[in-house]
Parts: sequence; structure tokens; C-alpha cells
Amino acid sequence: MSMRPKEYCRYLTPLLLALAAPVSAGAVELQGPPAIVRLLERYVPEETAAPRRLQGMLEEILATEGYFSPVFEASGEGETARLRVDPGPRTTIADVNL
Repeated sequence: MSMRPKEYCRYLTPLLLALAAPVSAGAVELQGPPAIVRLLERYVPEETAAPRRLQGMLEEILATEGYFSPVFEASGEGETARLRVDPGPRTTIADVNL
């Protein structure tokens, strides 16, 4: 039995859409020092399905403020995930010689 191209599309399209759907979408609640939470809150999407991507984005934002070694701890079940942020030590520049 041979399928025509249109028949492939009829079966392939729903399969691809199912695979592209987020595995687990839900709200993210940030926990950590108040100043850090305020900084990051505006960048956290209401729903997220890619925790590693979110973590990478938050690491980049923290790096712009001098926090180059943050630690993230995810927890929570159901609709809301909790992401605890420990920004680590803040790097400051004491002196610049040109």
C-alpha cells in the first residue's frame, strides 16, 4: 500500500503539532533576595515550558548586574513552579587603568 503526498501531510501535521506542544507549561514563582526578584520578575513569562532556556536567560540578565555565578533551584508541582535564585557574589570593578 502506497500513500500519496497529501495523505502523508494529513497524518504528519497533527503529529508534528503534538511534538511541538510544551511538555509542561505553568506559572513560575521566583524566590530569592527581594532586589533580585524585582529585577528578574519583568522578564519571566507568565507560562514557561523550557526551564533551561529560562534559566539561561535569567543568568544573562544577572550577569549584566555583576552576578556571574548564580545558582538556581527549581521546585513545585502542578500549575506553579518555584525557582529559587541565589545570585552569588556581585562582581565590582574597583579600579580601571587606561
